Amino acid sequence: MAAEQFFYISPDNISKNCFTLDAKEVHHALNVLHLQVDDEIWLLDGVGIAYRGIIKNNGQEVSGEIIADSPVFLEPKVKMHLAVGLINKDRFQLGSEKNHRIK
Repeated sequence: MAAEQFFYISPDNISKNCFTLDAKEVHHALNVLHLQVDDEIWLLDGVGIAYRGIIKNNGQEVSGEIIADSPVFLEPKVKMHLAVGLINKDRFQLGSEKNHRIK
């Protein structure tokens, strides 16, 4: 079984039960993942809805049919705290720098 593939799609690129990917996502779908007609993908619109679609055209653009949607696909509302035990100065500084980049 192939892994699920997720793509960002602007809500403007969804019309009724059809979708069209933008140029950046087309490049990823065709040149990186080598997706074909009838491959199933997931589309995330950035406002909380996920769509399951099937590719029907993979020429200069990638477009297809939406076969299902999930309206509660939101970012988790979880906060994370990092606790570091007592360690030597150099390792503490490295951990502090890594934590700062995550935020």
